[in-house]
Amino acid sequence: MLWSFQETYVTRIWIGLVVAAAGFGQETFHVAGTVVNSQTGQPVKGAVVTVRPRPRLRANTGKPAVMDSPREMLTDTAGRFTADSLAAGTFNIAAEKPGYVTQYSASPSEVTVGPSRDGVAISLSPLGVITGRVTDGDGEPVPYASVRAVASQLSDGRRIYRQVRSVGTDDQGRYRLWNITPGEYYIATAGRTGGTQATVSLTLGEGSGGPPAFAPVYFPSAADRASATPIAIAPGQEFTADLRVRMENSYRIRGTLRGAVPYQAVQVELLRGANDLNATRAVVNSATGRFEVREVVPGSYLLRATQGSDKAEIRGEIPVQVSRADISGVVVELVPGVKVTGVVHVPAASAPESPLGFRAGRYRGVASVVLVPIEEALSDGTPNALADEQGRFAFEGVAAGRYRPRVMAFGGYVVSAVSGTRDLRHGELVVGAGASPEPIEVNVRNDGGAVTVTTEGSQGTLLLAPVDGGEVQLGQAMPAGFQFINLAPGEYRLFLLKDIDKLEYRNPDVLRALRGGVTVRVTAGGNESVVVKEMAQ
Repeated sequence: MLWSFQETYVTRIWIGLVVAAAGFGQETFHVAGTVVNSQTGQPVKGAVVTVRPRPRLRANTGKPAVMDSPREMLTDTAGRFTADSLAAGTFNIAAEKPGYVTQYSASPSEVTVGPSRDGVAISLSPLGVITGRVTDGDGEPVPYASVRAVASQLSDGRRIYRQVRSVGTDDQGRYRLWNITPGEYYIATAGRTGGTQATVSLTLGEGSGGPPAFAPVYFPSAADRASATPIAIAPGQEFTADLRVRMENSYRIRGTLRGAVPYQAVQVELLRGANDLNATRAVVNSATGRFEVREVVPGSYLLRATQGSDKAEIRGEIPVQVSRADISGVVVELVPGVKVTGVVHVPAASAPESPLGFRAGRYRGVASVVLVPIEEALSDGTPNALADEQGRFAFEGVAAGRYRPRVMAFGGYVVSAVSGTRDLRHGELVVGAGASPEPIEVNVRNDGGAVTVTTEGSQGTLLLAPVDGGEVQLGQAMPAGFQFINLAPGEYRLFLLKDIDKLEYRNPDVLRALRGGVTVRVTAGGNESVVVKEMAQ
């Protein structure tokens, strides 16, 4: 989610405070501490500290009572805060201030206060800044150039790229991207700022060509992200990334938006390929639907128009090839997202109770289905659905594009998933504009095997990957062991990983490069016992 400076990038580090019990009417307590900069150790003045009581249980019911109101205070010039008159109980303390990282402590520390506690320390990590200048081949500044920071992140084992901030250069070609969370980023400039403007009086289709423009450039001097070098931003770091572009003649794309609702806002975008947005200057006649995209350099594009949002969104897109001339007569059909339906077929007979007490047939006909967008430009949403007791499921308003279905059958394993003749276990679901694909048919069996894993005291995350390239499964290494259940018969590789959050484990090439795993063969109804002695690398 993209926040503005006013909405604040802040840090919330929660610290659980276990306050010594005190009877009703007895003395109250205080909690005092300091908020400091994690990089410099200097006090952070003006930080908002929130002391929030955890819910108390109602007497003799075990149900939570209404939460007491939190208290807020500002740190003084020395970064100090004090919360007085606290009743006995457990509290969470949060500190926040614009310009610091939003993060949560993974395991809140418990501090016993009895009767009061001083010296509570909260560290806030400062955000970074990326600055630079955009110039042409002669070293002249390029004003109004759109510069964006694209974060390279891992989410659920997939590498994703998200635009986290975008700004325009000033009259001297300078830009400043502020409030940058530590991490890896690609810095790019692509087109000039302007967006889509609506008009009802301007006559479109007059004139030809346009002012000099430029093709996208990624820092330091790459034509696309694949050949660019990401920069690593540390807490509080200021990085300079200058960009040089090559100016060339520009042209216009003219056409009509068919199906658009008159006098309502519409957004026109140009994508280079299917994933990379290009800053677009466009004008749309709200009454007639005629549009014009300006300052387009030669290249291959996907022209996309969007109107409305959520379930009311309509969208259209069409590939466009721009050579060295204007293009006219382009028609973009705007249509709503389509309905994608399917059914999960589960055997009527239930499997025996598993060693973990989970009965395979308990959720007969129920599965979780997710459509993972393959195009990064669609990664702002991942449709998901839950099959009903008859195994039926449906997605509403699915945008045109390519998706990779992921099915998790409760109490069983997926044997096949198809849409018509298309194999979805090893392929993709193609959703066309305004046309629903053939229903998804999922077949599930409940005679799966199990793998019981012990790690001889080592802690970490267990990853079980089918050798044939199916869905991976994760588990937590525990002293008593961990068991994977409802597994399809076949061969697997089992790995013990120290930091799963830094691994692109849904990438087959990354899995093949892992070393230190154990090979496991699962049989129908069987239970294999495995000991993992070393961390994978």
